[in-house]
Amino acid sequence: LLMNNVSSKPRKSWRRSERGQSLLMLMMLILLVIVPLLSIITFEVARLYLAKQELQSASDAAVLAGTATLASSDNVDPLQAHKDAIEAAIKIFKANTVLGQALSRTTQVVSLSNLSADLDEARVFFEFINPVTGAVEPMSSPNGKVVRVSSSTTRTLAFAKYVGINTMNVNAVSTGAVPKLDMVICFDVSGSMDDQTPVTFVKRK
Repeated sequence: LLMNNVSSKPRKSWRRSERGQSLLMLMMLILLVIVPLLSIITFEVARLYLAKQELQSASDAAVLAGTATLASSDNVDPLQAHKDAIEAAIKIFKANTVLGQALSRTTQVVSLSNLSADLDEARVFFEFINPVTGAVEPMSSPNGKVVRVSSSTTRTLAFAKYVGINTMNVNAVSTGAVPKLDMVICFDVSGSMDDQTPVTFVKRK
């Protein structure tokens, strides 16, 4: 029996490139993890900026109301005049909204250290400044003509809570003052109608 010896050639082994697999996994990681995470961060940063703008607008409106009330007050008691200014400012502040939620839960605090607000509430702090020296005056001082309002509020986040960030806090500071006014008042003291009537002149500022 004759047997034919057939020489066989080894087959080639086709293997996929490991570089291609690594690139595919990297692309999947970017599409499934990094891109959604960046989208969430961008969205929340935009909401944070919007919240800060709205809180700043509310603070500006409040400080304007307080300044106008203080400037038009005819109360001889500086303490009561400052209290009236604060009341008017808080009333206007509460009428505003941040991210669609009213600022009705607003509390006045007595120091900046207590300004950080709890969730869904706002806090305001008032200071009255001497326009000449720039120093903060007590409420009982008649020299406190410049009103400064510091405000803070905390709101929930839309999507960042899924990555462990539940709330955000925003702050704003507004300052308001009546502009300086130069006034010249002229009195007719010629006495052309009656030269004999005694008169008294008082120089007032």
